[in-house]
Amino acid sequence: MKAGAFFQLFAELLKENPPHEVDWNMVQLLRQIGIVPGQSFDISALSEDKKNALELAVKDAKNLISKGQAGPDAGGWNFSREFVGNYGTSYLQRAVIALIGLGANIPEDAVYPMTKIDSQGNPYNGKHRYVLHFDKNALPPVQGFWSLTMYNEKMFFVDNPVQRYAIGDRDKLRFNKDGSLDIYIQQASPGKDKEANWLPAAKGRFDMTMRLYWPNMEVLTGAWNPPPVKRLD
Repeated sequence: MKAGAFFQLFAELLKENPPHEVDWNMVQLLRQIGIVPGQSFDISALSEDKKNALELAVKDAKNLISKGQAGPDAGGWNFSREFVGNYGTSYLQRAVIALIGLGANIPEDAVYPMTKIDSQGNPYNGKHRYVLHFDKNALPPVQGFWSLTMYNEKMFFVDNPVQRYAIGDRDKLRFNKDGSLDIYIQQASPGKDKEANWLPAAKGRFDMTMRLYWPNMEVLTGAWNPPPVKRLD
């Protein structure tokens, strides 16, 4: 959308969805470009400087939202624990979620750690083998369930011979003798004795998303983070 069409639609939506009281400061800022809640907007009524500024804002906003997708990093994982689902005045966070997911649960219901790089900071690639190791008593602390999903570079599921697209605590995982758990992330099967813990990888670049439903407080405070994914070869 060009700026005129975008802000015209925005103004019409404001008629049915009026701003919240906490938005008072943003409401005052919007008045400077002729957007008043309850009124229609016509970009042609603005000065040339303001018209040009709004057109530039479209490009600048895309860059800001793209940068905002990263989130805080924790051992190769990034995810948001605050201002998700219930955004308050965190307008950038709302825009990021609207772009990549349309909407999101509040953190108390679910959080979604995402990883694009291994423990050495390198992007994942199917030509390598990886392992995600959980120490004993250090599995994702949730009251619901947890899972790890594989996505190719286009964020689609990955075809594989065992038709497994995610792995988690609802699967019949095989724990090590000391109570720890290893998830094997690779293209080829790690062998029959380890196949229960195998998440098939894409051929080229890939990303992974962990889903933590009904997370315990240590997830929400950052006291617990997913362990780094280590490359084996």
